[in-house]
Amino acid sequence: MNTGSSDLCVCITACGSPRYMEVAGLAVVSVLQNSDFEIFVGSDRSECPAWAVDPRVHFETFRQEAAGDSPLFLRKFDTLEAALSKTNASLYIQLDADAMFIVPVRADEVATEIGDSDFAMVEQHTISGSNLGRRFFLDHYVGHTLKWFNHSGGAPAESDFRYYNSGLVMARRDPLKGFLRWAIEARSTRPAHHTVGSHMIGDQDYFQYWTNSLHPGRCRDLDWYWNHCEHWDEHFPSTGAKVLHFSNFCRGPDEATVERMRTGLRA
Repeated sequence: MNTGSSDLCVCITACGSPRYMEVAGLAVVSVLQNSDFEIFVGSDRSECPAWAVDPRVHFETFRQEAAGDSPLFLRKFDTLEAALSKTNASLYIQLDADAMFIVPVRADEVATEIGDSDFAMVEQHTISGSNLGRRFFLDHYVGHTLKWFNHSGGAPAESDFRYYNSGLVMARRDPLKGFLRWAIEARSTRPAHHTVGSHMIGDQDYFQYWTNSLHPGRCRDLDWYWNHCEHWDEHFPSTGAKVLHFSNFCRGPDEATVERMRTGLRA
């Protein structure tokens, strides 16, 4: 379909606030500048943005969410599913709209990072400015994610558990297909509000449940520089980062996010 690398496709979702489309465009440009990858963008907006005319970009329009539908973060599964059906890549990267490549990235580099695993993600070790660690995140996982999925088995051991951040997910094609079959079915059978207490259940919970409880040992830990964010890393931005993630803790991008990503493109 496109003239980019057939080995790897980067998937980005821009649904909800118009600001998501704005930052997604900057994320797309960062991938265009720093790789030869295909790019698949899923959006709930019908108008095709100027950056989507690039031959390496495929733009897919979804219906807008109706009241009572599941959270917009879960539309990432629709983007990934559509990308699998319309591209032939062997490797995929799910990249949040508020994240961006800042150095060149090659498909063989990503393949090496995944190795013989199914997925690869960065573990979030803490929250900046706190002394929280893996034990805190495991307790959160047990009290929210496992509860949401009505998990009947035990919790992972603390040494085995990883609180993966899904701002960047590397995946092989067939394992990603398997994950999406399960995730889309699970999404449809769970309550639309997708919350446990005050915590929203998003795509990250699905990826964490799959990799920690359903298929442990099949996700490789990535080094910090693949998903570098001020909310869990010190000295942001640090030299050596490959991907900057301007997360706003589920509140969505704001004007400052847009300007910071523009600055990242100019750096």
